[in-house]
Amino acid sequence: GDAKKKAVKAYMLYLRERPTSSSEQGEVEHIQSSRARSSKYDRYDAPVAEILPGVMEFSDSSSDESKHEYSSELVIWPECWTHLIDSLQPSHDDTIDSDGRKKYQIAIWWLSVNNNKGRFLPNQFAIRRDILHLVQSAYAREYVSSKLSRGSNGGKGGQKKSSGDDDERNVLTLTEFIPYASPTFSPKTTSVTQQKERDLDVVYNPAKGMHYTDEIIRRAYGKKAKANADGSVSGGGIRF
Repeated sequence: GDAKKKAVKAYMLYLRERPTSSSEQGEVEHIQSSRARSSKYDRYDAPVAEILPGVMEFSDSSSDESKHEYSSELVIWPECWTHLIDSLQPSHDDTIDSDGRKKYQIAIWWLSVNNNKGRFLPNQFAIRRDILHLVQSAYAREYVSSKLSRGSNGGKGGQKKSSGDDDERNVLTLTEFIPYASPTFSPKTTSVTQQKERDLDVVYNPAKGMHYTDEIIRRAYGKKAKANADGSVSGGGIRF
């Protein structure tokens, strides 16, 4: 018969950055208290991680996973903490350290890109091909893809040609989950058919190319566009 699919478990890993004299590699402290998580996340099946990633007890040590260099855990780091992505890895190059920890897999979640402040350097894009890059905008995808492409070319005078397919496999586009549009997360509505048809939401960052956004809004609404109390502009089934 078909092999049973294992459910993917998600955990909220709360960390606190520790001051360090090294500007390249920071240190973190694991916050294990359940009070670290905001109550707004209670509806999600993502408990607080009580054990660090890569710990054998955290995974199924009886499975084939124990034979591999990396554990099955994927740690997703925000773009502002790229200098910390290896801070939880085993202290040595051994497959398993004295604490029974294995290497974990790494992903960087690129949001505004600017919050990275250049900490993830161009040579890191070229060297760290073990990292997945998660993006939620064309702006972020273009930024990451261009950095990966330049790294594959080996910089100026490099002889190595870029493989677009390899680059794209390292970049994954995420979609935004809108709770109030789902009956599961909208307990006040008893039926999907009873839900009010919602506007098409257009999310933008006013700090990036606002003059382009103003032109899009003007073309969508004409001169009748008016801002709502919350700063949004809506009408005709579209809300900015």
